[in-house]
Amino acid sequence: MHHLVLKVGPYSVTFYISDRLHEDFFHLAKTHGPLFSLCLGQKPAIVISSPEVAREYLTSSKFSSRAITEVARYLAFDASTVVFGPYGARWRLLRKIMNTEVFSARAIELLQPGRAQKIGGKEELRRYKEQPVRFLDFLLDNKSDKEEDVLKQLSKFDIKGLLAISLAFTLEVLAELDDVVGKNKFVEETDIPKLIYFQAVIKEVFRLHPGVPLNIPRSSDEPCDIYGYHVPKNTIVFVNIWGITRDPKIWTDPYVFKPERFIGNDMDVKGQNFEILPFGAGRRSYVGMP
Repeated sequence: MHHLVLKVGPYSVTFYISDRLHEDFFHLAKTHGPLFSLCLGQKPAIVISSPEVAREYLTSSKFSSRAITEVARYLAFDASTVVFGPYGARWRLLRKIMNTEVFSARAIELLQPGRAQKIGGKEELRRYKEQPVRFLDFLLDNKSDKEEDVLKQLSKFDIKGLLAISLAFTLEVLAELDDVVGKNKFVEETDIPKLIYFQAVIKEVFRLHPGVPLNIPRSSDEPCDIYGYHVPKNTIVFVNIWGITRDPKIWTDPYVFKPERFIGNDMDVKGQNFEILPFGAGRRSYVGMP
């Protein structure tokens, strides 16, 4: 547990946080609003919990640097990589090389056969075909110690219900694949734009389970104003991606897996729609995003 001091306007409130920081920030935002400040030791920080504030912050050129931590220095060659490096001429060159050489359309196209072979799974399918198992028994028999704590709280009925719900979405995806791609055929990358329900399922997975609940923290390059508030230089900035995707003011039934919410609209995950930001947005969005 870490000891922090929350500062909201003229008030200071001492509180404790768990190792699930995004959930703590989510609950604090219910009381203190979509933009509040706190101190991480001696470092000032702000937490953003709404798409409107996130848009103003993520698209601002004044928040292009990373908050350099000791972990970043240790894991990322003294914070010199394109992910953790400070904004500047060197970072812009690294980013340009990554986008034009490593993640360019041509480079991705050249690597397509390798990706197809890796996900084809012919050898794995052949091996498992010879050793059929009951799926539910396999899951229960191969649980880890950490999973045992969860399974103790679930009856077999609960597990069957969970699998039945997952199966319903899977069957709908398979029906679309059969209709668009054809039966017993591998899906090609060129098929994906035509797979409307499949894309909706992927987007809903990104919404409900973002890979990074809190964005990799950025830092203010200079004193500036955001959403009507003054932000000092070198302030650490968090965007609670997890919290935004669970805001009932934005999403109907935010805790329910509903791919249909993405059908009939042009919302994407490329950083243009700030209600869902699995890959960030602005200058520090994930490398390879168009």
